[in-house]
Amino acid sequence: MNVTTTLTGWQDSPPRRGTLGIIENCLATIFTCTWTIQHLNIPAKMLNVPVKSDSTFKIFRRTLKWMTISILLPEFILAHAIFELTMAIQALDAMNNAGLIVKYPLWVQIFRQPNKTKLLVSLLSRNKPASQLSQENELAIRPSQNDEPASRSPFENEPSIADRVAPWTLTHAYFANMGGFVWEGTLEGDDRPQRYIITGHEIARQGEYKNISNGPQYEEDTIKDKSKSDAFAKSFAVLQSLQLVLSLVVRKVRQLPISQLEIVTLAFAVCGIATFLLRWYKPRNIAVPLPIDLKSRPRDVEYPFNTFYDMLMNRSRSERDNRIPNDNIPINYWTTNPALYLLAFLSVVLGSLHAIAWSFEFSTQAEKTAWRVATIASIIIPPAGLLAVPLSQYHLAWGNPQDFMTGLCALFDYGIDRDNLQFPPYEIVQVRNNLFRICSMPALDENSKVKFSLVFYPILQYCDPNHGTGRPNRPFIALQLLTRLHSMRNTAKRSKFTPGPARTILYNSDFGRQINHLADYVTGTGPWTMVERAARTNVYPRREIFGRAVNRSIVLLTTILYCSARLAILALTLSSLRKMPDGVYITTWTKYIPAVQ
Repeated sequence: MNVTTTLTGWQDSPPRRGTLGIIENCLATIFTCTWTIQHLNIPAKMLNVPVKSDSTFKIFRRTLKWMTISILLPEFILAHAIFELTMAIQALDAMNNAGLIVKYPLWVQIFRQPNKTKLLVSLLSRNKPASQLSQENELAIRPSQNDEPASRSPFENEPSIADRVAPWTLTHAYFANMGGFVWEGTLEGDDRPQRYIITGHEIARQGEYKNISNGPQYEEDTIKDKSKSDAFAKSFAVLQSLQLVLSLVVRKVRQLPISQLEIVTLAFAVCGIATFLLRWYKPRNIAVPLPIDLKSRPRDVEYPFNTFYDMLMNRSRSERDNRIPNDNIPINYWTTNPALYLLAFLSVVLGSLHAIAWSFEFSTQAEKTAWRVATIASIIIPPAGLLAVPLSQYHLAWGNPQDFMTGLCALFDYGIDRDNLQFPPYEIVQVRNNLFRICSMPALDENSKVKFSLVFYPILQYCDPNHGTGRPNRPFIALQLLTRLHSMRNTAKRSKFTPGPARTILYNSDFGRQINHLADYVTGTGPWTMVERAARTNVYPRREIFGRAVNRSIVLLTTILYCSARLAILALTLSSLRKMPDGVYITTWTKYIPAVQ
């Protein structure tokens, strides 16, 4: 083949695109929206206290798992990003209320400001001193007015000591909620080293105890430096997705046909862009947490979240983990978790995007019909299954709560064998005092509705072979508690001091079954709704209507049907590439927008 050396002038790109080019562009966008979009929480890593660390293979496998979830359930990733942002802002609010120095992003300030126009004018104003703009509009909120000096310095623009303290930011809240801050040390009365993950809400609680400094130990730039993705990388990923969205809009305006693959990719792009924006402040791919210093040992460390999987399966999660799960969501104790409603809504929206290809040309009529069926299934199945989950977890009354409390009080008052004590007197007295104190309150008083796990805490600690220093063996504790409660019940029934009404309750067969279930609930081995909502004084006894088997069957069936519909759509998308309208291959000016192809 002879190649001429003649110089040639400016040449336009061909006005058509190829099938391979469409595939490459869509696959690059899908990869961006499924792999690059992942902002997983920090894996379990050992600092000083020996813990089981996650291996490199396990971390890679976890990332592949979440990439698969992003392909099959992109709306779940978007819903989780919404709740992550909500939890981070709530943590920042809690820090502010605890008296810590915090700084909100500008868009949060604008959203919360009643007079948004006045705020924007003040931000753009050049006449106000920098210190006043910082105080009013930068949202660097100070602990309290009492901590501020009575009069300002004569040097108006010179920042005060409080201004020089780095504030807690949304990045800190994200980093804390993903397991970035870890406290290690020994607790009072226990020489063995302990390890606690300090979340954003826990930082606020420690701030209320004056157990942490007003400003963070690590500045925001230190956390950003650990992140493997900066603002430029995230902007480029958003641009990659926007290029496809803009291309489809232009083709629609010019009345050019669109391929089914581009419609499917559009759903990923919409979820991807929204997720990237919601996670803008969240660090990415951080492998090792940072040690955090407290003024003294942490008090009553709490994790104010549940996992989405546990919420669906109605499973309790009482033991501490070495890391924060990647599907963590806020806990709703008394109402159905809004994550169900949000995910159902987003599933309908995502499925509706596939309906754009309702009247597209397919290779065969059978494929067109299959596309429509799969699209309808992807719209209907998720909300139907998700909204059925709360119904399967519903529970009804199983007797009179006041009668049950009377029986328990009699059990602990007259069920002690004076000749052969079942417990050390200290634990018995504690539980008995807890029960009688609650029984003295009005039944409708909210303070009288206490979790039985707190009432029985002294006995649970006594029955725990690890005595609270390690992960509790919950089935063993439940068995030990149940054995002792029934032994005390038999003793109380035989006691001549037991009052007649209380004796009637103790002889009731339902009372024995209620104790059996309560032993599971107070140790956390029962369903989550029963453990957190039903197993409370002056609320229990209650029992489930359907049981956990029905709950799990609904979740499993919904997952299988919806994933089958999604896989069918993906298969039909690839099949449609065999034959497409000629106009699909005509290019538009959007090809000049930089994108990975």
